[in-house]
Amino acid sequence: MAKPFTAATALRLAQRGRLELDADIRRYVPAFPPSRPRVTVRQLGGHLAGIRHYQGRAEAVNRTHYRSLAESLTVFIDDPLVAEPGTRFSYSSYGFNLLGAAVESAAGSSFAKAVQQTLLGPLRLRQTTVGGRARGGTRFYEVTNDRHAVPAPPIDLSDRYPSGGFLSTAEDLVRLGLGVTDRRFLNASSQKLLFTSQRTKGGAATGYGFGFELHPSPFGVVAGHTGNVVGGTAFVLIHPKTRVVVALTTNIGFVTASHPPDLAGTPDPPQLAVPFIRRVLQRR
Repeated sequence: MAKPFTAATALRLAQRGRLELDADIRRYVPAFPPSRPRVTVRQLGGHLAGIRHYQGRAEAVNRTHYRSLAESLTVFIDDPLVAEPGTRFSYSSYGFNLLGAAVESAAGSSFAKAVQQTLLGPLRLRQTTVGGRARGGTRFYEVTNDRHAVPAPPIDLSDRYPSGGFLSTAEDLVRLGLGVTDRRFLNASSQKLLFTSQRTKGGAATGYGFGFELHPSPFGVVAGHTGNVVGGTAFVLIHPKTRVVVALTTNIGFVTASHPPDLAGTPDPPQLAVPFIRRVLQRR
């Protein structure tokens, strides 16, 4: 669930002229290899940059602690691209790590501080942190192949703060959704980028805007994101036209199960927002 937070922070910086969305990523992250094709901030936010995703269990369940965001980039930054930038949608948490490094550079501060000053503070998301520990004795669990919940194994999220290393609550996810649909916070241009599907160079719609998945509904597009990390699963759904926001957070994940839960027959997440959207429209 970190990707919408990172995307919104990037757009706030872009509104202030601190971050150029169509600039070569090397302007902000010189460590990106000069031999690679041109990759832009916009492409990173839409999973069109050709950066790879996690490979194998060791990366999905990371145990290595990285002292900085820049250090965590060494995991993937020299690896070959999986596609020519702009030609194919390829979901990549590591691509969002690179976007986070651009945010850090543009803000002139650590990623965590940039997010706090640019996004969390203004929207009063007081229960959200980059990294951190759960309050109130919350424990985290994983679902096993035989559908039992067992304590989640230890994991170090310093390898993915911009892409999957936030700690938050359903209430703060709702506040995030209300914030990104408020023109006083993000202007029309920024909101259009968040909630409009990007396209490949060949013109194919990807179904992903900038940090948000996009889904059709009887009432127009529903934007949102799902997230699954060791010990947690969450989603946020946003209907931009009515500003209806639905969010859920749990302390149960299924990353370590070799056979993920069978979700056949369960509704697509956007459908969970439809009754709330209908109720709001009926009142108008």
